Amino acid sequence: MLGRSDYSVFEIARVSIELTSPLSVGSGDLDLLYDSPVIRDAQGFPTLPATSLIGVLRSLWHKRSVQDPNLTPTDALFGFQEGSEGERSLIEASSAVIHGSNHQPVSPFAKWYDDDILRSARDELLVRDHVRLNHRGVVNQRGKFDRSSVPVGHRFTFELSLRRRPSPEGRDEPQSTDFKELLGMLNSEVCRFGGKTSSGQGSFKVIQCQYGSFNLRDPQDFDRYLALPRALHEPAKDLSPFTLEEVNAGYSVNLALQAEEAWLQGGGDPSLHADEQGRGPKIVPYQEMTITWEGGEPTIKRGLKADYVLTSTSIRGALRHRTAYHLRRVLGLWSAQVLTAATPAETEQGQDEHDPSLLTGIDILFGQMHKTNKEGKRVKGWRGALITSDSRVSTSEVKPLASDHLAIDRFSGAPMQGYLFSEVALKPASKQQRVKVTLGLNPPDFKEDQEAHQAALYCACFALSLALGDLTHGRLQLGAGAGRGFGYFKGSRPEWSSPRGSVDQYGPALNGQRPSAEQIELAKQRLGGEDA
Repeated sequence: MLGRSDYSVFEIARVSIELTSPLSVGSGDLDLLYDSPVIRDAQGFPTLPATSLIGVLRSLWHKRSVQDPNLTPTDALFGFQEGSEGERSLIEASSAVIHGSNHQPVSPFAKWYDDDILRSARDELLVRDHVRLNHRGVVNQRGKFDRSSVPVGHRFTFELSLRRRPSPEGRDEPQSTDFKELLGMLNSEVCRFGGKTSSGQGSFKVIQCQYGSFNLRDPQDFDRYLALPRALHEPAKDLSPFTLEEVNAGYSVNLALQAEEAWLQGGGDPSLHADEQGRGPKIVPYQEMTITWEGGEPTIKRGLKADYVLTSTSIRGALRHRTAYHLRRVLGLWSAQVLTAATPAETEQGQDEHDPSLLTGIDILFGQMHKTNKEGKRVKGWRGALITSDSRVSTSEVKPLASDHLAIDRFSGAPMQGYLFSEVALKPASKQQRVKVTLGLNPPDFKEDQEAHQAALYCACFALSLALGDLTHGRLQLGAGAGRGFGYFKGSRPEWSSPRGSVDQYGPALNGQRPSAEQIELAKQRLGGEDA
């Protein structure tokens, strides 16, 4: 198809991005050390496959095209395959190549051992330990796993291109504005690459974009097209700087929270705080290696100089539990079996009917794992509509606060042998210090039982607004040490921004507008639903 002479317009963009959260694209390979090793290129560097890029952009384009009928249909732009019929994609992409210290994509057969950034990319990947907790706050059976990822600050470059007709014949063909519209989606908060995207990973910012358009029927343009470099480390002289349009593809909100006292996200390395004899606190804040670019020069922040992190999963877990509480209150259902979206087959098999993941609306907002339907068949889960992000705090913004603890025997009042331990929490260095929390909402397109699903999500969004109200008024704790007063914050009332070019369907609920009686009844009708 791309050899047809009528597809003579060739648009291409070279995009450079910088990770703002860890990137985790699993290779699927077996590894003796890690449960989910990242995918690497032929030189051993982490990469972002073209299939991941195209898959994310296709999904975002599909959601936009459903809301905006003037956009080119997804199948016409990205291709399709249905039985014996199909069309190839008009969009092409290269895999992303990691940058070295010179702010340029690494070249094949590069002397990477002379470059600190490239050595770090090969040998110093992050590994986050995860423990899946149930609604009672304890480990959920075999819910222990880890995930490796590329640290924040690494930069990548990739290319996107489109072939189209000079004069499209109808809306079922790519238009002259489609490619730039597609590039703008890279600026969206909901555009993330790799795995665990709804839980904070895979976010990035575009630091440079070069664009060019070539009419291959024009001899001069054709010569310019032939002069384009084939390797990403070679400069593209015929491409011009291009500013991406800001696109708000989903709902989003930014919170600036001030800690009332100290806060603590555990899981850090105790050896960083130990003395020469190896003695020190047992519970320390979690820190992650990051790369910063100042004046074009990269700096690797390791060890005690690394940023403190309040992980997205901690924020997400607290919001999920409190949102479920408010949703039960809104629906007027507290301890009856019908308050869940569980099927009879599940409850007969011992499923806890009070699990928030089975609460109608919560499963859409926060996602659903695999479950069993009424016929006893296993139904695939789905990702949640709510997108959360890590909160990172530099070491200059907080002060470590060490404290010792000793367990007391409840009968004698004497210290218990072997129960002395210490911990390090984080206290704001000034009253102006804030912990920034970013949330996004990417509502799904409901194919069946649309009204009931939309009402359930609307009620869940209203419950989420109440949970955020608790968070900003010091009634919801984040991180560890709730019993010791850690993790309580205050902030201003959040105001969600609405998606561009679509009906503001859930914005009122996110900003505190209570659902109507009709919506509550429709949400209850979804009880027993199987998918979103």
